[in-house]
Amino acid sequence: MTTEAQPPAAPRWRRLLAFCIDAVIWVLILYPVIQVILSGNESDIGAMVMNSFTAWVGVSGINLYLLHSRSQTIGKWVLNIQIRRSDSAHAGFSRKLFLRYLLPGLIVSIPYLGQLILLLDIATLFGPERRTLHDRLADTGVFLYPKTVSD
Repeated sequence: MTTEAQPPAAPRWRRLLAFCIDAVIWVLILYPVIQVILSGNESDIGAMVMNSFTAWVGVSGINLYLLHSRSQTIGKWVLNIQIRRSDSAHAGFSRKLFLRYLLPGLIVSIPYLGQLILLLDIATLFGPERRTLHDRLADTGVFLYPKTVSD
């Protein structure tokens, strides 16, 4: 029986930068719709919404594929970090999707309270374990991605 060494926890700056990369991608998808709405020229809104929706489906598909196959989002893939269980074992897809992303996303969408929880979530990254609230909720962590010959 071979045991795999536990990879080190991802540096905080990589986690924050991966989050920023993912956030910028989503902002770029929504920016054209917001721009049309703010301009008041609503004759183009249908095309913009359709284009943004198509891009949203595409990016969501890529993120779901990466999350399932490599335990990464686009930002985490770019920065070579990976979501795993807190003991560095493989985290199941439903754990990652529901406990790490959907449930915290619903909580953060609560007016006022959600923004406070988001700030607390990010602040807990700076604790000694480098784990956020959503990491603790899902019993996961983010680790440096272990390179293998097949990568």
